[in-house]
Amino acid sequence: MKDMQAEKRELEILNVTKCLTPAKDKLLAAMKLNEDSFLAFMDDATLGKYIAQSKVQDVENNVQAYEQIARLCN
Repeated sequence: MKDMQAEKRELEILNVTKCLTPAKDKLLAAMKLNEDSFLAFMDDATLGKYIAQSKVQDVENNVQAYEQIARLCN
């Protein structure tokens, strides 16, 4: 968890081109959803499992959007 949070903080302060800013935002959104899922699971394994499962599609959508935007900027 600590490593995930550190990676997110590094990305937050990373300067990117104007073209890559939306991609960075999508990746940060995916990381936040993933972090929230882990925290929910750590707080209550049973309930957290359902919360995490409900966020999987949102994480995947954000990662796919990140990849599409990043490809367009290269």
